[in-house]
Amino acid sequence: MTTSDVEKKLRSAEPEERRRAVGELASADESDWPRLLVRALGDPDWRVRKEAVIASRGFVASREVLDALVHVLGPGDDVGLRNAAVEALSAFGPAAVEALQKAMPKLDPDGRKLAAEALAGSGDPAALDVLETLLDDEPNVRAAAIDAIATVGAADVDRATVLLERCLVTDDTLAALGALEGLNRLGVSVAWAMLRPLLSVPVLREAALVAAALSGHTDAAAPLARALASAHGRMFRTLTGALATYVANEPSARKAARAALAQLDEATRRRLIDQVRSQTDDAEGRKSALLVVGALGTSDAADVVLDALSDDRFAAEAEQALDMLGPAAILALARRARTGSPHARAACVEQLGRLAEPSTLVIACQAITDATEDGAPEVVRAALSALAQIGDENTLGFAARWLAPSAPRSVRQAAQQALAASAERFPDAARALAREITPDSVDAAFAAVVISVLPDPAFETTADDAAFLAEAASNEHASIRRAAIEAIARFGAPAAVEAASFGVTDEAQEVQLAAIRALGRIRNAAGHPIGTARLLEVVKTFSDEGLAVAALEALGETGDPGALDVLRGVAREGGAMRAVAAVEAIGHIDAPGRVDALIIALSHGEPEVVKAALRTLSREEKDPRGAAHVAACLDHEAWDVRRLAAELLGRRSDPTTKHLLRQRLIGEQEPLVREEIQRTLAEAEGIPVRRTMPPLGGGSG
Repeated sequence: MTTSDVEKKLRSAEPEERRRAVGELASADESDWPRLLVRALGDPDWRVRKEAVIASRGFVASREVLDALVHVLGPGDDVGLRNAAVEALSAFGPAAVEALQKAMPKLDPDGRKLAAEALAGSGDPAALDVLETLLDDEPNVRAAAIDAIATVGAADVDRATVLLERCLVTDDTLAALGALEGLNRLGVSVAWAMLRPLLSVPVLREAALVAAALSGHTDAAAPLARALASAHGRMFRTLTGALATYVANEPSARKAARAALAQLDEATRRRLIDQVRSQTDDAEGRKSALLVVGALGTSDAADVVLDALSDDRFAAEAEQALDMLGPAAILALARRARTGSPHARAACVEQLGRLAEPSTLVIACQAITDATEDGAPEVVRAALSALAQIGDENTLGFAARWLAPSAPRSVRQAAQQALAASAERFPDAARALAREITPDSVDAAFAAVVISVLPDPAFETTADDAAFLAEAASNEHASIRRAAIEAIARFGAPAAVEAASFGVTDEAQEVQLAAIRALGRIRNAAGHPIGTARLLEVVKTFSDEGLAVAALEALGETGDPGALDVLRGVAREGGAMRAVAAVEAIGHIDAPGRVDALIIALSHGEPEVVKAALRTLSREEKDPRGAAHVAACLDHEAWDVRRLAAELLGRRSDPTTKHLLRQRLIGEQEPLVREEIQRTLAEAEGIPVRRTMPPLGGGSG
């Protein structure tokens, strides 16, 4: 389309035709771009002007277009054109800053004001130097410059802060207001000595109060609380948000806020609580009120915070508020831990364990121990977890009760954790209780756990501990046998291997798995693994997939080079689950032949195995063959393997790798692989690229 065609359409009586013509500007002669774009920016229809602003982004490389836009800021009466030019200039970034700086002496006050607005949209911190020159200009220019400094100041907060704080010490109240609002937008903490005088200036009061909250100064609490008591409507919401920011600061500010809020009248406190409970769509206002209510520290405040705790929208703020409530939170939680649904009771018990302090420990522990008598497993589990954090010697007894084989498995696990933590804190009491237990009793798991966590023997000697565990490994209850096997791993003696090997043949899978993992952890006095031979037998002879995979993982934990031959074979020919486990185990063994075993795994028929081998090879730094074989997988038949290879190679920034990726890009047909290669190359140049999600159907093919 020629220039005359575009120009003819831009003169059409129909706004829609003119709007469409804007999209064809680029087809006109380059020398006509500035004139035609300016014409479109000055169109009487706002939709055409908006389209022209968008279209201007396509001409950011044209100095002539930039000069034409700057020229528009000169004296003139076309407000729509000048405002549109300001929007368009924002897209030119640093180039616009340079051009506006040169043009500034020729602009009238209105033009300089518009230039300030354009500089605000540039996003370039260099604009701050130009804007500084406008701070001594006429009032409307100065106001625009201050607003622009706050906008572009996010790119250089320190420099912007210096400029804005300079405006706080002038006699120009409106300039001070703009500067305060700008500093608040940037989240800058202004010195209290500078802020305090501004609180008495009516025009500045609201912005100064917000700034006072950002300052976090302890003296700011009182004026904030007093202002809240007399505020209504929008001002009440603003001050609630400011106080929420204040109480979220350092503990010293929180303490000052509590003292100041304690002076509030009952009506103001009720307004805060009502704001939390309101069913309006103002979620942010409710979140702010929640934090302020937390700082109140009263019983009714605690109740409203706990009500909000169960609402996912406000749970994060409710937890923060609980942290601030102090003793009131503990009292409310202790009450709530006894009523409501099991889920709600469990949540309260968990919070008691998290929040209890020396002054509230007795109340919290009593509520938690009462919860161990609750019939709901989730409440008991929460109570045991809480006791693991704050419990006293009595926790040992509670844990012993819930370690019983008849207890739900999730509760037994929590009891084991509580016992382990308490035994470390109270070793003598734990040892005394353990010595009263026999290996064949239903309480034998208690002694097994104590043995596993105490650095010194639970019984008279280490041999006595080992003997107890070996005998407990034959207990009639599977959960006790499992606990004994888990504990026996700490003893680096052939007897421990023998007990664990016996456990591998147990009828209960939980015991078998514990035994397999124990074989991977057992070490002799020199630190060498001694369970490898038995693990190799499990891998070779057990048909159960879960046990075989566990054995492969345990072999990796041994780090024993003697396992490489078997692992290599499984990685090459085993089923997908076993082969992946074998590959990951190989990655843990630092021995000659490891890289060879991983390279062999690349020939496996299952892409998931190949991908596991690729990930492990990509971490190989000593052997250059690792990177070479990752690169070779750019030609793999499965697209997801090729994509992973490209991703892993992308972590290397050497020229050879980039060349390989560029070559592969030429012949790659799969869009997701092409995208990964393009992303990798772009990021190597510092250009972020968004990823596309893989197809829902999965990967290979």
